[in-house]
Amino acid sequence: MTEDRDSERDICQLISLFSTPLRRQIIRLLSSGESYTFTDILNYVSDYDGGVRSNNLSYHLKELRGLVEQDDRSHYVITAKGRYVKEILDDLEEASELPEEMPEDSDDPLESGIEKIVIGGMMAKVRPESFMELVRQRGSLVLHSRIGTFRPKNLYLCCIGGMNFYCKMEGELLELDRVSEVSRVEVPKNMIVDV
Repeated sequence: MTEDRDSERDICQLISLFSTPLRRQIIRLLSSGESYTFTDILNYVSDYDGGVRSNNLSYHLKELRGLVEQDDRSHYVITAKGRYVKEILDDLEEASELPEEMPEDSDDPLESGIEKIVIGGMMAKVRPESFMELVRQRGSLVLHSRIGTFRPKNLYLCCIGGMNFYCKMEGELLELDRVSEVSRVEVPKNMIVDV
């Protein structure tokens, strides 16, 4: 129970980090993968908000600790967690542009093949070309689903020798012989997998 409360608190703190548009701008800049000096970042955010001073920027960079770090040259870079949070921010921005009512997905399992798949156990994320090679070599059944509410992607999953392999991509994998559509993908709450 304490673990759930800690997790909820962490999520609320993370959300509150981005109540300031300036922090979202910093994350956007650093998500390019480049490293930036303090002055580079100050110049960038000054174009967005002319009232930003160096002491304000220092404060915001400290608040982003864990998402942003300094490299060995004291340049600022985004962390893996920061890149992940950037994707979530992108999804939230896209959600703000969506109409209030979205069409509902069909719940008919006959329409979608397999109604639901619960992902668990050992999983390996592979590049789409590696995934295709595995499937070709083993002739495995491939499960396909669209995942993500705001920035949907194609998820492909197969099981070979008791090991689950998956890949995510914007487009579709072609030339798959045995594909079954899945209308819903569920990841158990206590599992941390990148799907």
